[in-house]
Amino acid sequence: MVMALLLARFDILPDLIFWILPLLAGLVLLWRSLSCYFKPCVVAVTVLLLLSGTNCTWQLFLAGPNANAILFTLLPAVILLNQLWQRERSWLPLLILIPAMTAIARISAPAVFILLVPAFSWFTDSDQNSSLTEQFREAWKDAGTNGRWQLIFLGGLLIACFSLRQFSWFTDAGSAFYYGDAVKAQFPVVPANLSRVLLSFKNGWLVYSPLILFSIAGFYFMAEKHRQLFSAVFLFLMVSLVWAGSNPAWCFPGSFGYPNLVETCAVLSLPLGYFTEWIFTRSPKTRIALLCLGLLLVTLNLFQTWQFSQKILLPGRMTGAGYAATFGRSALTCRTVSLLETDIPAPPDSLPDVAWLRRTKLATYDFEKMQIPTQKAHSGNSGMLLNTHNVFSPGVTMPIGQLTDRDSSWVRATGYFYFDCPAAANKVFLVITCVRKGVPYKYKVTDLSSGRFVPHRWNRVSMSYLVPFPVDPADTFQVYFMNYGDQDCCIDDVEILLFKPTRSL
Repeated sequence: MVMALLLARFDILPDLIFWILPLLAGLVLLWRSLSCYFKPCVVAVTVLLLLSGTNCTWQLFLAGPNANAILFTLLPAVILLNQLWQRERSWLPLLILIPAMTAIARISAPAVFILLVPAFSWFTDSDQNSSLTEQFREAWKDAGTNGRWQLIFLGGLLIACFSLRQFSWFTDAGSAFYYGDAVKAQFPVVPANLSRVLLSFKNGWLVYSPLILFSIAGFYFMAEKHRQLFSAVFLFLMVSLVWAGSNPAWCFPGSFGYPNLVETCAVLSLPLGYFTEWIFTRSPKTRIALLCLGLLLVTLNLFQTWQFSQKILLPGRMTGAGYAATFGRSALTCRTVSLLETDIPAPPDSLPDVAWLRRTKLATYDFEKMQIPTQKAHSGNSGMLLNTHNVFSPGVTMPIGQLTDRDSSWVRATGYFYFDCPAAANKVFLVITCVRKGVPYKYKVTDLSSGRFVPHRWNRVSMSYLVPFPVDPADTFQVYFMNYGDQDCCIDDVEILLFKPTRSL
């Protein structure tokens, strides 16, 4: 009790519960899960390479409590439970999967596909030379009633995990880059930014964790020795990459390497283990050369992690020339800073007050010639009335490809509104969003019912918006006011401006 009070007094207890203990448990589970497949020497080298040669070093050990550390614990737990289940096909490991998968589903949608590991392992004893379809049919015929119910259980658990993510009280996916209606904010699953996620100097995964290439090479040896495990892990990686490449907020300026793929490293430890095992079967010269290459990549990662901690390496602002100028440096020079991209504000939707943005007017509305005018006006003779019959205001609707060709451009929408009802009853939104095939993504709103707006007077509202790199140039960009309530509201003097960089970002 005394120890708990002391820990709480110095704010150590939250870190202990939500970071340190789960991380230690994750390391133990990672070791145990790898030990099911490899000898101790292979496990030791694999864990050392993984933890010290990728951005796991920063994201797990130095960045503080985060969801990636929790997933890094849960994913090896599922792999280990799969091994325990395969030994006797007992129901107990499968039942333990329920809380583990519930927690995984709460944190990450693509991580739910870790259930492919036990699902594919269900017929792992079948003939390796036959197709997966033939193996499934043979395994289904030989499994018996208990085995069939276990497979149905795994399928039902997978469906249940995705069903839970549909409830707003259970998850708020994508909140790092949108505000507003959670249902409308889910980005389209089209990996338009995959090349940036992997290869960009702005936090590209393979750029700042090149040791992952060892894991990718290990898939070849995994396919030779354990085809079902290869299929499950490969599909898990593909889903994770597609999901990451579909995220409009692909840059993560304040992070070292792409943070949302860190937990994937826990699963990629398996192909990395097979690659390490293959290294130990080579001739002494080849073995030493490959291990030296791995040590070189580990050293590079640890040094760049130190550079990042000292603000010498700034991945979110990095260019090719800037990366070359920073490589191996222990200080950030004025020349190096001049090669970096301009700092993007945090939060990124905030419009920076800098000289390198060129302003362009997209639209203005004073509503003097509207067919449905109102006698209330902020300026001139009339504004526009929004009510149950007139829900949407005019605004901007245009293809994103015509809006900008830069990664970083901002739109600022400003207007005035007047209402007579209590503030809480005013259900008017200023909306800025992108739309793909009728489905909005990066849906951002300003709720005009908040306490800072008062009735019986004209209120000014302004919202800035960082235009995401489009999934498709034909995606539609929209700005408008919307009244979804039954109380009248008047708007006037709406102005929509585009702020576009005068130099490359």
